[in-house]
Amino acid sequence: MTILTSSQHDILKEVATIGLGNAITPISKLLNQKVDFCVPNVALTSIETVQSVIGIPQEKVVAIVVNISKDLNGVMLFVLSSSDAKKISEKISDLQEMVNIFCGSCLTALSKLLGYHLDQSVPASATDMCRAVINQVVAGLGGQSDNLLVLNTILSLQEDNISARLVIIFEPISAQKILTILDNGPKNND
Repeated sequence: MTILTSSQHDILKEVATIGLGNAITPISKLLNQKVDFCVPNVALTSIETVQSVIGIPQEKVVAIVVNISKDLNGVMLFVLSSSDAKKISEKISDLQEMVNIFCGSCLTALSKLLGYHLDQSVPASATDMCRAVINQVVAGLGGQSDNLLVLNTILSLQEDNISARLVIIFEPISAQKILTILDNGPKNND
């Protein structure tokens, strides 16, 4: 398995932080409150260890899943406890649309920073035990076992005592493309 260099790790954290920062603004406006996030964790991991890297407790969750395609392939998961999903649903009419806006803003920023075109699917939701959701999503990345790139953070809405986790997982070929960019600079899309 490939290991992230210190430089790659630091740049990925910076890129993820910028992407999340851009995505937080429209969600804060939509919810009419401040949304905070932790500095993202970054890891290159195997399919077998992705659950422990993500670190979501084994509980029933609501997960909104957005597939990433075009120049890079992966998935974004917006994961909340069932009770927090209910609290957010009381504030807004469509949780999937909120996540769609959030993911779109995040992917636009990541696309600009990495120099790749990224498309997103229509969000889908799943309610199940966390491990089952993660396993299903990771299996959908082709079952390749090594070098999944995982960007992972916790979002907080302090006023409503709600927390959610955003997880971005890139499949191995896309992970390698991203690492190459980090080593050589963005590709030219013109």
